[in-house]
Amino acid sequence: MAVTENFLAELRAKGGVLSVAILKEIMVDGAEKTATFGITVNRAYTQADVDAARSVCSGYVAEPLRAEVDFTKLSPDEEMLKEEIFHTMQRLFPASVATLRLEDIAVQCKDDDIFYSVRVSESEARALPAERLQALSTELQKTYCGNFYGKTEIVEKAAVQFDLSVREDEAETEQFIPCRYFAIEDYQAIDSAKKLQSAMYIADCASNMREVVLCGRIQWIQEKLTKKEKPYFRFAIHDGTASVTATYFSKQKTLEKIRSLRQGDWIVVSGGFKEEFSRPDLTVNKIDRGRQAEDFVPEEKESLPVPSAYRTVFPKAFEDVFDRDFFSDESIPECLLGKEFVVFDLETTGLNNNPVTGVMDSIIEIGAVKIKDGHMTEKFSTFVKAPKPLSAEIVELTGITDEMLVGAPEYRAVLPDFFKFADGCVLVGHNVRFDYAFVSYYLSVMNYHLPRNLMDTLSLAQEQLRLSNYKLNTVAEHFKVEFRHHRAFDDALATAKCFVKLIRMRGSLPDTL
Repeated sequence: MAVTENFLAELRAKGGVLSVAILKEIMVDGAEKTATFGITVNRAYTQADVDAARSVCSGYVAEPLRAEVDFTKLSPDEEMLKEEIFHTMQRLFPASVATLRLEDIAVQCKDDDIFYSVRVSESEARALPAERLQALSTELQKTYCGNFYGKTEIVEKAAVQFDLSVREDEAETEQFIPCRYFAIEDYQAIDSAKKLQSAMYIADCASNMREVVLCGRIQWIQEKLTKKEKPYFRFAIHDGTASVTATYFSKQKTLEKIRSLRQGDWIVVSGGFKEEFSRPDLTVNKIDRGRQAEDFVPEEKESLPVPSAYRTVFPKAFEDVFDRDFFSDESIPECLLGKEFVVFDLETTGLNNNPVTGVMDSIIEIGAVKIKDGHMTEKFSTFVKAPKPLSAEIVELTGITDEMLVGAPEYRAVLPDFFKFADGCVLVGHNVRFDYAFVSYYLSVMNYHLPRNLMDTLSLAQEQLRLSNYKLNTVAEHFKVEFRHHRAFDDALATAKCFVKLIRMRGSLPDTL
């Protein structure tokens, strides 16, 4: 049992008003040598309750600190609890309660017991079994004193008509983002009849482009045979902006010249895309030799502007007290003041975040927390629709099921909101390059350019700590940060806590990646 659970069990065993008490925070004052336990109760308390609580707290504080208690009385009314249940269900089970309205929830309070019922359709009831209601009650008990008991009430519901229109004053200005090109140098024809002058940036390619000229360095190349024993080539090229895989069916007159190409050679290819952009595979008609200028520096990619408003995922105000061990300095590092960070994590259908190595895996959950002046201020959390059923391995790893993603928005609806949420912030993650590659790629499909302004808690932990490994759960365990691993927001929150602690140890911010 976790230390916190042991503490609460001992505190609530004192009975009376303490039987439903909640530990909200622990504040350590090094100068006064005190550890003050913030305890919330739901009705009037006496000095005897304070003394009983202090005696329990003293057992969890080592010298030279002494335990103090700070009681807060919180008596939420039924309307407040209705709103909390409504928003908590939307956060925990977004796909299962798509038609839920505030008036579908009823609450009745009897002393320390809170009974609530949720009016749902027959199909929604199947998605809200008893264990989900128990999880909801457990979540509510983290904030409110008392025992929560929930049930569903099946009713007929009319089909919900979603208003997908955008008001004229809310509509974003449609913009055309031009493709970028660079000049081809040292051109030598193999297939083409005329000299090719310029090539498009691979990063600007899209699946609907049927005629493109690209120039890049060969990353790998393989000769294969068709079922009719005719040779063809599979290869990948990179131009400094992105990579693309390609297929080329060779011509007899140029076969030996193509066979002479090696990894690292520069080539010019002409052809078109025929696959979905989740796998930007190019069918090549012609291959020639050519290269970029030696001093080539890619132009900054123009981006669509930051959306003026959130459309699908609306961030919520968020405040969290960092886990404390009673002895550490918990002050905000000065280097965090005046700065904003978005600490984020993804759950995906797999590990492939590079289209050149095959079909891109998909994002199925995004979790993020914003840190401003060293304090957590907002949270961003949503499921994302998967293009196909989840594998058994992903379900087991994340606990996310296909049913949980029913009704979830597609990435095209989610990522512009994340782009707005992250605007002007340094992006932080544990092995941040991995998650950044996903969001950057899928945003680029929609012509949003996410600046590469990154900090990595994995690198920070390797720099500051000596551990057996540097996985997130190992780093979190070192800092006594408890969390539910492999869910996006929980991982993001744990990463945010570790980030602040690592920066406090370091005393300064690292360079961005």
